Amino acid sequence: MTAVLSKSRRTFGALSLSEYRKRYPLTVANFGALENREAWLDRIWGLDARWQQALEKNGGAQEAIVRGAPPANLSIEGEFEIIYAGGGLGLLHAAVMSCRYKRRVMVFDTGNVGRAGRDWNISDDELRGLESAQLFTRAEIDEAIVNRYRSGFVKFHDKGSRVKTPPLWVDGVLDVAIEADKLLARASAKLEASDTGSAMLSGLRFVRCYNQPDRVMVEVEDTRTGKRSLFGARLLVDATASSSPVSL
Repeated sequence: MTAVLSKSRRTFGALSLSEYRKRYPLTVANFGALENREAWLDRIWGLDARWQQALEKNGGAQEAIVRGAPPANLSIEGEFEIIYAGGGLGLLHAAVMSCRYKRRVMVFDTGNVGRAGRDWNISDDELRGLESAQLFTRAEIDEAIVNRYRSGFVKFHDKGSRVKTPPLWVDGVLDVAIEADKLLARASAKLEASDTGSAMLSGLRFVRCYNQPDRVMVEVEDTRTGKRSLFGARLLVDATASSSPVSL
């Protein structure tokens, strides 16, 4: 089962383009050349709104992990073995669990599952891990590589400091650039073909997880309609990185 977030689908509660222009004219102007500009503005707006909620003096962010039963008025839409919040790197792990270990998994994302919209930097050692996990062949990985670098460096900005530091050169770290969407598209196709009853659902925002003795219940919100629902599983994997409400 796959649900795709269309370009026209707007985040629930997001501003209109005219309102973005009024409040953030320079941001809108600099996003002018981007394809699907409103969707990117919505993503930034949503991230900022969640950070602001977490930083509020009175109340702050709502508790993301709750012990006990979920609200009785929410319907349970499906049951899985593992649920992944985050459809980027989380999708790669989910595909391994579904394709190799035949687990029934669900992957959901606020945006589109399997769409990063950018290249990723990675190392050959990490790519070999994807191959040894039997998710991709070497040829499939090579098709997604767009560039390689001889080396890289780390350096602190020292313009205003009396102490000047030379670059610290590192080899074999983040020296391979891959087209993330190509790799994720392959993972999506493999997961969909796994015949495990797994699902990839786009346009769902994590709200909270209810921890019960025998399972977890994950509450999500539809980013377009604001409707909330529940999905059950034995395990929740938070793969939402810096936007994670669990880590706030």
